[in-house]
Amino acid sequence: MTVDRSSIEREALMKTRTTKRLIGGILTIGMIGLLHSQPLFALTVSQAQPNSSQDYVLPYRGSWTGTFRTVGSQGQILVFIDPAGKLYGSLKSNDGENFAQISGYHRGSNFHLVFTPPPSSLNQFGTATPYTVDATAKWEQGVSRFVISAPTRTGHSQLYTFEKSIDNR
Repeated sequence: MTVDRSSIEREALMKTRTTKRLIGGILTIGMIGLLHSQPLFALTVSQAQPNSSQDYVLPYRGSWTGTFRTVGSQGQILVFIDPAGKLYGSLKSNDGENFAQISGYHRGSNFHLVFTPPPSSLNQFGTATPYTVDATAKWEQGVSRFVISAPTRTGHSQLYTFEKSIDNR
């Protein structure tokens, strides 16, 4: 019994074509599914450019935990931002010597923060008087973290980093 060499080659060629079509079909279906799961030209909030006809409402509200750093002091912050944009929270330095109640508000990315120490304590700058910070927040890591950086009254920098609390996620 002789086997025709050309018939074997034809059969192998047909199997190869069938396999290529099958793989191509699977890849096509997978790509269609991937494109349907994400908008094709989606931008993260940090990449989106404001449009004069639309106001983008960024998700600052809710509970945020964070840190602060300035010359000679660093510590933790806990802040709640209500739907109206008002802030409520507290600050504690890592050395346990400086505390402050945080109040204020935000309008868009512009924040007005007031740090008021209790009568028996000092704020993050070691003073007993309220300290005000007016600065613009910048988003990092999409919308899961924002940073407020501003100069102090003496020209040094102060940095406040806020991350969403677990109950916000």
